[in-house]
Amino acid sequence: MVQTVIAGGPDAEETVKGTMALMAATDVPVILWLNEHLGPLEIQSQDGVRPIAEASFLHEARGRILGTILLPARTKATFGKDTEEMLRQRLTFTEAIEQFDLMPRTRIKRIRDELWAQLDALPLDGAEGEDKIQAGASASA
Repeated sequence: MVQTVIAGGPDAEETVKGTMALMAATDVPVILWLNEHLGPLEIQSQDGVRPIAEASFLHEARGRILGTILLPARTKATFGKDTEEMLRQRLTFTEAIEQFDLMPRTRIKRIRDELWAQLDALPLDGAEGEDKIQAGASASA
């Protein structure tokens, strides 16, 4: 299994190209991490700007996509600051929860719990799931 990130905003086109290259070069199952941190998950198409979930290469490869994990855009002054501090200190979720004050700890727990719930929902036992692209992308709506 391979995990790859598609970022929103200014990094969308480049990360989509990287994901397309990865999918073309491998035949293994894929988990897509959809990151809204820098902006919406949209790409330019012949018809204008469209949600990444509508990208044809994703629909063509849907049998290989085990699912998506959405990293939603969050308030930069609170969730963003806490996440950046956790990453700057190179802390795990557990370490950050043990070390941070009450409100940052609560926000980090929320992020962790939401990510874990998405990971728990993936068919990692080899079972094929429904169209996970739409499921993951609709969580951002």
